[in-house]
Amino acid sequence: MFGRLQIALALVAFSLSARAQNIPAELLSYPQAIFHNGNILTVNEKFDRAQAVAVRDGKFLAVGTNEEVLRLKGPETKVYDLKGKMVIPGFVATDADNDIIAGNLYKETLIGGKVLGTMKDLKTKRELLDAVKRYVETQPSGESIYIRPPDEAPDIMSMTRADLDPISPRHPVAINTTSFDMVVNTLMLNKVAAATPGGMNHPSIVKDASGKPTGQIYGHAMGVAGWDLRPWPKIDEATLQVQKDMFMNLHKRGITSIVAHTQGYALSVMNALYHRDELTMRVYMAHDFLRQNPNAEAYLRPLGNLVDFGLGDMMQFVGAGLAAMDGNADTGSALTLDPKLRS
Repeated sequence: MFGRLQIALALVAFSLSARAQNIPAELLSYPQAIFHNGNILTVNEKFDRAQAVAVRDGKFLAVGTNEEVLRLKGPETKVYDLKGKMVIPGFVATDADNDIIAGNLYKETLIGGKVLGTMKDLKTKRELLDAVKRYVETQPSGESIYIRPPDEAPDIMSMTRADLDPISPRHPVAINTTSFDMVVNTLMLNKVAAATPGGMNHPSIVKDASGKPTGQIYGHAMGVAGWDLRPWPKIDEATLQVQKDMFMNLHKRGITSIVAHTQGYALSVMNALYHRDELTMRVYMAHDFLRQNPNAEAYLRPLGNLVDFGLGDMMQFVGAGLAAMDGNADTGSALTLDPKLRS
């Protein structure tokens, strides 16, 4: 505490000296904000508590008593009286992919270039088919339609392309039934087969007893539909505002940093916010470019090591989100052509 007091007094002395010598104001840097009369948990080794903090350029400049910190006040410093309220370091949310726009893009609802997330009200086959009909009527012929109902809804998981084809003869349609499974109509199935080694014979394209594709796909084939064939969503002012609102909801709960697996679209949104100085959340991300990626090795080899890459201290890569190991049921088939046992 005595050391901080010495620093504070030295800064004050420098400030007075600088004024006396007419040093240009650009060389002086006062805190932008001071918070005093608080109960501040430092969470240092001794778990000290303090009364006040000074903040400059988004970082703590000083922590101490009211007297120590208020001496650092400059002509434009904003001073906030905490009136005894507690201040704590920001919390870290360690599984925040659902707090990022399109945090699971490969399986999100996508209509007309807009990411709409999970359609929580579509719990039955009838509700889902009615929704497909509505979306088909609003989109141009040939426009792909992706829908994500709640995971593992039994009625929906039993669907086949025979359910979808009559209501979507001109639109490729994909329905995510779990994180690893889809049901698609014939138009989408043909696109998937054309982009998949072995075509319709690939083991991740499910067949019925007679050997005909059912429209149910998983693993490698799902990765083709979810990643390679999916149109790139729009990024506009409304999109940016959605992400800002999502972060603000976390801030209200004391969360200032998140750890999440995420993907190129969400990173592009956060990059736009960063360069507009509107990114309020520190983000530590594992890039999902390998998750359900049918061409994982082709992506990985030219990419190089992204760990510790980032934007200032607001965004940093901490790894690659794989979410699969070769040999697993379901997801392992995204990384190999060998058939896997279904779980």
